[in-house]
Amino acid sequence: MWSNRFSPLQVVVLGFFSICLSLPLIAGGYQVSEQTVRGLAHAHAGVATGLGDGSAIFYNPAALTRLKNNKINFTLNGILLEADFQNSGSTVAGVIPTSGDNGGNPTGSVVIPTGYATYRISDRLVLGGSLNAPFGIAVNYDADWVGRYHGVDSELGAINPNVTLGYKVSDRVSLGFGLNYYWLKDSKISSAIDFGTIGTSVLGPTQAAALGLAPQSNDGMVTITGEDKIFSFNAGFLYESDNSRFGIGYRHEGESSIAGRAEIEIPQGYGALFQQFNDANGRPLFQSSDGFVDITLPTLIFVGYSHDFGKLQMHLDAQWADWTVFPELRVVYTETLRVDSVVETEWDAATRFSLGFDYEVNENLVWRGGVAEEETPIPAARNRTPRVPDADRTWLATGFTYTKSHYEFDFGLAYIIAGDAPVDLDGTTDHLVGEFDLDGTAISFSVTYNF
Repeated sequence: MWSNRFSPLQVVVLGFFSICLSLPLIAGGYQVSEQTVRGLAHAHAGVATGLGDGSAIFYNPAALTRLKNNKINFTLNGILLEADFQNSGSTVAGVIPTSGDNGGNPTGSVVIPTGYATYRISDRLVLGGSLNAPFGIAVNYDADWVGRYHGVDSELGAINPNVTLGYKVSDRVSLGFGLNYYWLKDSKISSAIDFGTIGTSVLGPTQAAALGLAPQSNDGMVTITGEDKIFSFNAGFLYESDNSRFGIGYRHEGESSIAGRAEIEIPQGYGALFQQFNDANGRPLFQSSDGFVDITLPTLIFVGYSHDFGKLQMHLDAQWADWTVFPELRVVYTETLRVDSVVETEWDAATRFSLGFDYEVNENLVWRGGVAEEETPIPAARNRTPRVPDADRTWLATGFTYTKSHYEFDFGLAYIIAGDAPVDLDGTTDHLVGEFDLDGTAISFSVTYNF
């Protein structure tokens, strides 16, 4: 006989457990690295020292001083991901196998536009402006998949206008500074709730069965939407010698309080029953409510070195992302004032190391290539949610730049090989166990007009 019981306080975590885990996506739990075609073609090498395009605005505004012409750029980044989940014995209430399929491919493909514009004010001062989407993800599983209690839909994104100045202090030293505005726009995040298991746990098997409640047979849904706007800044330093460059780019963290609303759908015919369930303070657990969650966008630091061998250039870069600003997610319910929902994320800082090369075929054509090793901020299987099925990655990249008159045409292609991504995640009523098999391809194309 199934005898596992849950307290009302534990029940509140069920309804919002996966919602808490999903909000890091808005805050940068999944970074969108594709911000420049030339950078993608080197596996992100060269971004800190400037690649001769407008992406210096994003990575290191000091490198704007290297641009000889005014530029207007439009870029399309296509990201095609595969995230196949294999269930390895997930259970409900510790003993009942979780029903459902493996969810299909939840990631699919997405196209992300990016734009840059630069204008030389004087010999020493360059103005830049950009529109990027540096954080976000779209993940959609089958509604009845085995991990539905940890996430079904996640449609999130951050739009980032960035205005910068690059100033050449001397022949060798340049500095840069910029202002950032992040719009964390309306997003939909949903998860299933196993009201059958909750009812059986709280009421007991006999009374629950009499009411027609059984584990996995009476699913409801929780959906949350929210938005916020954040201001931050970025800065950069560039040192140039005769044949080499050293650069540091810095993007400051941004603190946010995302306000939204959680809508709870209780199975038809059971509204009166579950609306009586209260938290430890006697406040309703399953009533739709306004609320907020405080999050922080991580600091990003880019460090790079480039050397010119003539027709061949070499680039070495490292990125450091401070995910330690994200130790937990706490949802505060301002309407019902019930007990906060808290999920420990415990992510680590993460690094990426890149090596890239340019080869000048002729005055019109430059071939590019690179490799990178990137680590995930997710430290263990117990911290990996299906909303962020991330793992350590290897990047293999190539591309080219073709120049014709006032125009530059850039193409970049990268194949992303991910390591194992195991999941060992406890919910209030279920335990999700399995592994994601991940890989992907990024394709970028841009047109730049010089004037």
